[in-house]
Amino acid sequence: MSHPIPNTNDSHSAQVILPQKQLGLKSDMYLFCCSYSHNVAPKGKFIAFVSTEAETDQPEIELKPGVDLLGHVDEIFFETYDRYEPANEPSQDNCFISTRRDYCKLVASLSDGVPAIVAEKYGD
Repeated sequence: MSHPIPNTNDSHSAQVILPQKQLGLKSDMYLFCCSYSHNVAPKGKFIAFVSTEAETDQPEIELKPGVDLLGHVDEIFFETYDRYEPANEPSQDNCFISTRRDYCKLVASLSDGVPAIVAEKYGD
């Protein structure tokens, strides 16, 4: 992009969470933007990501509410990735991996998730 995300006070970096209930989706949507001031793009350019968990075989349509918030986009790419779940046994390998991916739900559930991981590692 050649501009910051509109309505972000011309910020060279921004993060926006679009709640799933407002979008009618099962997962929240995330927007992230950074710019040349972070040395990640050519001078005057911005890089933005819009992501969510795909629910259909048309993720471009699902991402439209987030993409629309970006304003004019110079060039756009769509990628989909498989999601993996941890398959290890934490009590045997001492590797404790959270399975939470929804940031809002993660923050709201830290009171349950982190103590559960600690209890699994150190016992009740």
